[in-house]
Amino acid sequence: KIQIPAIKGVTETNTITFKGENAVITYTGSEEKDYLLSLDSAANISFEGIVFEAGATHDVVVDLKNTDDVSFYKTTFNAPVLTNPTMILVNMSAMNNNISFVADTFNNGNTSIYLASQKDNLKAQNIQIDSCVFTDFRASAAVVNDIENMMFRFNKLMSHANDFIADATQFYNISGVSEIGANEIVLSNSTSKIRNAIVVRNASFEDINPL
Repeated sequence: KIQIPAIKGVTETNTITFKGENAVITYTGSEEKDYLLSLDSAANISFEGIVFEAGATHDVVVDLKNTDDVSFYKTTFNAPVLTNPTMILVNMSAMNNNISFVADTFNNGNTSIYLASQKDNLKAQNIQIDSCVFTDFRASAAVVNDIENMMFRFNKLMSHANDFIADATQFYNISGVSEIGANEIVLSNSTSKIRNAIVVRNASFEDINPL
């Protein structure tokens, strides 16, 4: 397990980058509310070319809480096939601002990216999900709540032969300069009801061009 708190001396101009060259990080522990990587109050950190490989008992692969300026580039998030039916690959709770996922791959799990609702009518700022691949999510590839300025474009979402597929993407209470565009979504062979590819509620966008 890896825990990264706020790091003294890290700023917008003095950042930290972890480069993996496809190195695999895994953990097989079974603690309650388990995760592989946790960032709590961390800022100005980037991950490039790392594979996060979850064990069967994980609830969350990567957990972000109160983070700022965190990016993932060409990073892979893997969950085991058909194990924990509630596993979230990337969970964002509390206030997370300026988070980006670019050219990443998300495999299996229940929900690939989950941004929790905010309290007191607050909104997180700036999330980018761009040119990513989502495969065989059980419920949703992305669930995003309470965000100002969001980009979700050029992504490929594919889920085949899962026992349940909810709405593939869900965007709630989104405002600001936001875009959903040029995404490819394929849902097939579910033994349950296949619902919607994109759900948008209580949101305003400058550009909506889903497919």
